Amino acid sequence: LIDGEWYDAEQVTNYVAQHLHITKIKAFNTWDHRVGVQILTDNNKLYELYSFTEGIGTRGTEHIGLDLFVDGGLKKIGYSDGYSTEHISFGVTAEGSFTYGLSAIPVSAINVEDDNNWGTKVTVTMDYPVTGGDESEFLLTDSNGIEYLCEGVETDGTDIILTFMDFNLAARASSVTVSYSGETLLSPATTTDDFEVTFTPVHLVAPQVDPPEFYSASVNSEGMVITLVMTEPITNVLASDIEDHFSISLTEYNYTPGGSLEGTTRTLASIVKDTDTTKLIMTLNTPNVSSAIGNITIDYDGHGGLRGDGGPVQAFTNAFTPSGLTWKGHHMEYEHLEMDLDADGDLIKVYYHDTAENEHLELAVTGTGILTYIGDL
Repeated sequence: LIDGEWYDAEQVTNYVAQHLHITKIKAFNTWDHRVGVQILTDNNKLYELYSFTEGIGTRGTEHIGLDLFVDGGLKKIGYSDGYSTEHISFGVTAEGSFTYGLSAIPVSAINVEDDNNWGTKVTVTMDYPVTGGDESEFLLTDSNGIEYLCEGVETDGTDIILTFMDFNLAARASSVTVSYSGETLLSPATTTDDFEVTFTPVHLVAPQVDPPEFYSASVNSEGMVITLVMTEPITNVLASDIEDHFSISLTEYNYTPGGSLEGTTRTLASIVKDTDTTKLIMTLNTPNVSSAIGNITIDYDGHGGLRGDGGPVQAFTNAFTPSGLTWKGHHMEYEHLEMDLDADGDLIKVYYHDTAENEHLELAVTGTGILTYIGDL
């Protein structure tokens, strides 16, 4: 952070602590959030390097400390000094491995054959080994904008082996892109940053059947169930959140009688495939669509995983005109009327003699009126 702007890290090429015999090295944060490195040499000289000020250390790990130890044995060597200037130099060399502290990044991607089908698996190769990963965090998108959901994730060293819904339809596209967005794919020392990698798939065979498309829709007389008909069968198992990828919109009166037409939406309680798999049975939550005036519109966002033998169902917006709806009254919040009644009348004097100890009189007033149906006004 310099003058309020973040800069990328830069490699130091003119640092004085080069070509030294290092016995200890340590990385740390200073009290003012800078990053520092200390190097101790074999002659007990200490070299220090600090980052620029203004808090760049707050973006890294807390600190890293490293101690190097060498275990070995001494071997006796017989030596005779033949020349006065002759000497022997002795050094110890230690080798070790470094753990990559940043996120692994993709190096390449390619689709691979799986049971004579090149349209289901992709191998993404990273620059460092990764583990974990969840299928919900990966997506394959072709250059025509069609999405293919991930159905399985495996990792093997630097390779991520991904299984997608069949993407042979991408044979009609120029390229495909694998994207990752999540937190479960782990690099050696940190979570893996979101990434995208684009490549041109090979050996894909475009399907001869077109993907399913919207054909028609209808609603039952109660306004509670919509039947959506597609041009081709839906072949996949419906996702658990498939209802979230649809929306139903309509126009209705904001009150009746005498109200004005307003646009509104409805939500779905469930979607299931019919025995005729070209049909989806969509049950609405309450309120339903029985109060619809004019067309009802169905929107699908293209991200629900619907597909047929010809590929995924693309996003669509289609309207249909309902018929035979039984109007059930308005679906707005319940309204009520409060009424105060006033009665005018004459009092009649009544003469009464108490002839029994427990005798008493009760008085009640009865009002009679006529109710008028508001719809008749």
